[in-house]
Amino acid sequence: MQRDQVLAAVKAWNEEARERGWPTIRFIVFNSCESDGHAEVLSSEVDFAIGHFGPVEDVAAVEFSAGLWGSIFDGNPLYRSYTLAKASSTSRGYRIFAKRHDPSNFRLVSRGAATPEAEAAIGSDSRQVATRTTAP
Repeated sequence: MQRDQVLAAVKAWNEEARERGWPTIRFIVFNSCESDGHAEVLSSEVDFAIGHFGPVEDVAAVEFSAGLWGSIFDGNPLYRSYTLAKASSTSRGYRIFAKRHDPSNFRLVSRGAATPEAEAAIGSDSRQVATRTTAP
């Protein structure tokens, strides 16, 4: 899929979500070769996007994913998780794009820790995860 198609799809989803009071897509990871251009373009629609400059070996991509998601799900802010994941990967080509908010203040929270507004948006689907920033 071309990056313009991905951008259009994310933009359409976020517009619909805002109209219906649903959570929007705020964070995207492209963990593939030459994906930093996709991440940069998508950062115009989402708060944070991660991509990779140049080729990335499968082992390095798995290392990065394990480090990133493990740290995020341990409750760490996005930027700390990103830097830990980048350090744990044998590839140094990962880049984070954040045009709207500071990734050092963004973290995922569990349903039990979500704000009342996020809880209302989630509804009864316990598989979803609410997002919030820890600072305005």
